[in-house]
Amino acid sequence: MKAIVFVFAVIMLVAVQLVFSAGPSPVLDGDITIDASSEADVPCADCPGGTGTRLTYDVTLAANAENQGGQDFHIEVNDARASNFGCFNVEKLSPQGQWEDASWDASHESQVEGKRNVHYLSFYQSPFGGQTLSKGETFRFSFVYCGSRNNLDDSIEFIVTDDANALPAVPDAQGDRSDVPDSAGTDDPAWKGKSTKAPGSNVGFVSCPTGEEMTCSFQGIPQPGQIVSWTCQLGDPSSVSPNAIAQILLSVSGTDILPLPAGPAAVCLTPDAITSIVLSLGPVFQAPIVAGFGSTPPFPWPNVPPGFRIYSAGVALDLQLQSIPFASPTIEILTQ
Repeated sequence: MKAIVFVFAVIMLVAVQLVFSAGPSPVLDGDITIDASSEADVPCADCPGGTGTRLTYDVTLAANAENQGGQDFHIEVNDARASNFGCFNVEKLSPQGQWEDASWDASHESQVEGKRNVHYLSFYQSPFGGQTLSKGETFRFSFVYCGSRNNLDDSIEFIVTDDANALPAVPDAQGDRSDVPDSAGTDDPAWKGKSTKAPGSNVGFVSCPTGEEMTCSFQGIPQPGQIVSWTCQLGDPSSVSPNAIAQILLSVSGTDILPLPAGPAAVCLTPDAITSIVLSLGPVFQAPIVAGFGSTPPFPWPNVPPGFRIYSAGVALDLQLQSIPFASPTIEILTQ
């Protein structure tokens, strides 16, 4: 009975949990305040498909800030493909409340920091008359991301520095960056020269599962009448309670984010009618997890025309804790 109730809760989440961040969200506050927002399906000629997701950051330097100004703004991203970003824009809020061009440049650069190769979107003061972000002023930095909405990190580092450059300075052993002024205060995160991961910075994005905690694979040939099944594996067999199960999810719509309740995970799958049908079939797409492994019952692939792309992922249902602790990366199945 507990399993039925819990799976029903999962079915309900498909109907109600297609929620993306909307409206300004404060991600830093103090001498530097940053409000972030996102908007989906924005026209952008730089995107191969003609549209993308616009991310906007309103950056304000407090009127009583201990440092005078900033000449660049860096956003750490985990998508290294420069072609996935476009339609950059930097504006300054005038005293009359109008957004005006601030004459800044933008680039997508990478540099090695310790053992990491870090990728930045950088906005910096143009040498040909760009304005400086000064006390009491607000600048608006925006760009359009052309990739799938699950490909950017859900923890983004914001750095405002006093040296207009395409990259921030590499942090030293203490995490200090030489081009970020240190006000010696405690009220100004990302303005002290520290590498600051801003809480709430996942405006519009959630990272896909990496596969370290859970993976699911497809067995068989997706051709009418062929016997198929799924096998799931947990990275740590002891990470779920006894009698946990793996639930397979399918979609034909894409790989956008599906948030999951009762757990920290999200699955990179776009819910649609197929998702609901699969959930309604219960045990056919479920696998008891024993010693970290679970395989669904084999069944004949239905009469689906060739050339259909079906996206598949699995989630672990911990029936004892009533939680969904893990999700697998999404795999793509092409019908034959």
